[in-house]
Amino acid sequence: MTSFQTSRATPTNFSLIFPKLPSESTVAASEELTLHLVNTVIPSLTIPSITVNWMGIEARYDAVHHINYGDWSITYKVDADFNNWKKLYTWLKFITSTKADPALDHVIPSEHQINARLIITDNFKNNILAIELHNVWIDFLGEVSLAYDKGEMILEGSARLKYSAYEMSEI
Repeated sequence: MTSFQTSRATPTNFSLIFPKLPSESTVAASEELTLHLVNTVIPSLTIPSITVNWMGIEARYDAVHHINYGDWSITYKVDADFNNWKKLYTWLKFITSTKADPALDHVIPSEHQINARLIITDNFKNNILAIELHNVWIDFLGEVSLAYDKGEMILEGSARLKYSAYEMSEI
């Protein structure tokens, strides 16, 4: 007889945890930043193809030694004091204000990057999966809609993160 799993992951049970952000310099700001995600995806993975000229014919092969990781978009709950939004804003400003050479605009120095962890829990708050993202940096901070005509509204923010790789692990 097969067992039926009644526990399930739900959208309210995704948290993204950053240790101390590179833009934070005070002891008070050294606490980890936890974003309670409203919407996210596990980013895509692709194996790029390479084109090789073989005997006058272009042949395409998968570059099996390399993986391209897709951008990561998140939507999170903005806290009552806007602290999580302010920390992301400060991080983005920190990255752009320390780029000295415009010719190197596409290069993100390692001091702007940080590792992060996405924790997925089931509806009983048991941790079921952790995704470790390596060398993460923010490159887009979306708007926060400030509206009061919709009744009780939870403020949400969005961001896009870049990273070099991720690994999954069970907890």
